[in-house]
Amino acid sequence: MVTGIEVAYRSSSIFGKRIDPRYLIAATVMTVSLFAVKTGYHVYENRTDGSPRSRDPFASETGEMFHFIKNNTGTEEIIVFSRPRAMRLMTGRMAITCRMGEDISAGDYVVIRKREYEDFCDDVLKNVSHGEPVFDNARFMVIKL
Repeated sequence: MVTGIEVAYRSSSIFGKRIDPRYLIAATVMTVSLFAVKTGYHVYENRTDGSPRSRDPFASETGEMFHFIKNNTGTEEIIVFSRPRAMRLMTGRMAITCRMGEDISAGDYVVIRKREYEDFCDDVLKNVSHGEPVFDNARFMVIKL
């Protein structure tokens, strides 16, 4: 970093005058400080935004659901889940994603986050005549198609 300041000092001039190296160091320190403060503020906001940390894949309700899927489904069965890569990582099962209103019949099981998609959960249970809930906790519902 010092080499860069030295090069900037030797090659820089404003209106024909050389820039004092103290100003270059001050500008660098201020830029780094501003970046650190702004990053710290955003980290603080993300941690204290009031949303529950249960969105975490390692939360207890999520762990229960992954444990159920891993122990009660076949290795070749397909799980429809909003985060298929997390499902694959945590359970080793094939997973696909499906948006609201799309056909979910490509999967063998559907995992629905209850708080965000209460209406979607009810629609799935109504529209899938052969679907039956096989797992239910405070956060997730697993439906066998």
